[in-house]
Amino acid sequence: MESYDKERNISTIKIEPGLPMPAAPPGAPVGFMPTMAPIAGVPIGLEYLTQIDRLIIQQKVSLLEAVAGWEVKNKYAIYNSVGQQVYYAYEESGCCMRQCCGGQRGFTIHIVDNFNREVMRISRPFKCCTWCCLANFRCCGSEVTVEAPVGNVAGY
Repeated sequence: MESYDKERNISTIKIEPGLPMPAAPPGAPVGFMPTMAPIAGVPIGLEYLTQIDRLIIQQKVSLLEAVAGWEVKNKYAIYNSVGQQVYYAYEESGCCMRQCCGGQRGFTIHIVDNFNREVMRISRPFKCCTWCCLANFRCCGSEVTVEAPVGNVAGY
């Protein structure tokens, strides 16, 4: 399903886990996006982002999670609009955190390029919400930190 945000001038494509990727146009190469030359002022590994207009993120479904319902560390393939893999992302989180906290868990997502170099990191600390939320709804809000390149906070 594709949606368009006029305010930010971006298109978003949502691919549900387990559904096939959109077919590449006839004659288009399929596989990994080719290596790019360094660009002044652009961190190594993020050059791809200067050449593409959208990303498609597809979760890699685990058989254990699909059959038994056991939460596993999530993994994602990130493609450009013609189906070439641009990045790969994987979750780092604790087993107990995944089983007990579900979508509220703390995690770190490592985004690596096709040479296995970490180019971006997204972190969300776990926030234990208790009765304090009744008095202050903001105390349990989730916030992620985005580092790109790793070690340089790009945003929250």
